[in-house]
Amino acid sequence: MSSGIYIVQIYYGVNDMKILIFGTGKIYQELKNRIRADVEMVGFLDNDEKKQGRLLDGKKIYPPREALYLDYDIIFLMCYYHADMREQLIQMGIDDNIIFDINRPYTVLNRKEAMIYGNINKFHNKLIVLFSHSLTSTGAQNVLYQAALLMKENNYDVIVISREDGIQRAKYLTADIPIIICEDILSENELLDELIRKAYLIWINTLWLYYIADYFKNTSVKATWWIHEASSIRDVSSRVFRGIAASSNVQILSVSSLVDENLWDLYGKDIRIRRLLFGLKDYYGFKRNNVNSKEKIILACIGGISNSKGQDILIDAIDGIPDDIKAKIRVWIIGSGSLDEHYSCIIQRNECIEWMGEIDNSKMPEIYEALDGVVCCSRQESMSVAVAEACMNRKFSIVSDGAGISRLLQDKKNALLFQSENINGLQEKIIWVINNLEQARNLGQMSRKLYDQYFTMDIFERNLKGYIT
Repeated sequence: MSSGIYIVQIYYGVNDMKILIFGTGKIYQELKNRIRADVEMVGFLDNDEKKQGRLLDGKKIYPPREALYLDYDIIFLMCYYHADMREQLIQMGIDDNIIFDINRPYTVLNRKEAMIYGNINKFHNKLIVLFSHSLTSTGAQNVLYQAALLMKENNYDVIVISREDGIQRAKYLTADIPIIICEDILSENELLDELIRKAYLIWINTLWLYYIADYFKNTSVKATWWIHEASSIRDVSSRVFRGIAASSNVQILSVSSLVDENLWDLYGKDIRIRRLLFGLKDYYGFKRNNVNSKEKIILACIGGISNSKGQDILIDAIDGIPDDIKAKIRVWIIGSGSLDEHYSCIIQRNECIEWMGEIDNSKMPEIYEALDGVVCCSRQESMSVAVAEACMNRKFSIVSDGAGISRLLQDKKNALLFQSENINGLQEKIIWVINNLEQARNLGQMSRKLYDQYFTMDIFERNLKGYIT
């Protein structure tokens, strides 16, 4: 075992637990081989009438209402839409305390070892425990890293707990911030209890970790929930969200007015939300290459691959523009995740599009130095780190009005704006850039003012201090 890496191995006794599994699709197929040997599967629940009555792996598939009559200990939800499933069962009269979902996998699945990197016992100052769903190099994770560094600089000890490992781990360890990688931290009772006893503040990053906020709402330690997402909030039921919001122990922060409006629309205007906009370290002009000497205009779409980010919109737009325009541009698709076969095929037939995958955030200064502009195609996005970074680097942006940052921008004043999902509108903006490149670059110069007004580290540090002191 290499130095600085520790393995937490916790053994549990046999429970002989009877479970109903709600969901028979992709997630069940991915996880079924990890179901513990001491768990007895009574059967399945599924809302699809075509599946009801059939057998799956030797067990019957029942309509959900049969859960009122079957003999079992818990219902385990194996579906991305587990929030809706939970509410459906509760409305039927099923006790919420016996319903578990994929956020608590160790309820029924064999454990993966919790990996600890760094020294989690060497804390001298007030401890802030940061929860992250991933250590990939994407927007919400990158700004959490900047927050962690500021916390350290202000004499707090910091530890990060993440569901998934990623390329950011090395950066945290370099900053002497220990990391715990754990698929289900709420099941690691001894480890979690030890950290809670030491914690001055719990900091929960992103909406995905709502169940962590729900856990801490009734504890004695203060918790802050920093919500970055605008399009995934329906994944949390109104009952759960309002329960968290009603707690005097959990402070809810958001990164934009768009997030606020969506939360209020779903959960009620009475929910109190405070604002914490992220900060970005200024690295403008770190090489000062002569961008005007390039043969082709380079555009980049930066962010994890998802429907909400809308990479498909850009790919369709490029696929449909005239060949003479394609000959003048290069388009980089940058971000973690994968594209489906359809869009992979489109990329293959368009030489101007390059799929670059995930790039460590430390390499982004080189990326921004090389490109001319950023394209943000988000169907709905709370703010957009990529566009803020473009403003910092004086690069022009083509931005969907589905991104919250568009509310801070003006079309042909400091950016180019188009209607969300309007492929023709996006094509028009790209063609305008080709025909008016110097004007487009001037828009990038003007956009720097937006960074200076909202996104500097000095502003972020001042605002952050207000929430951790």
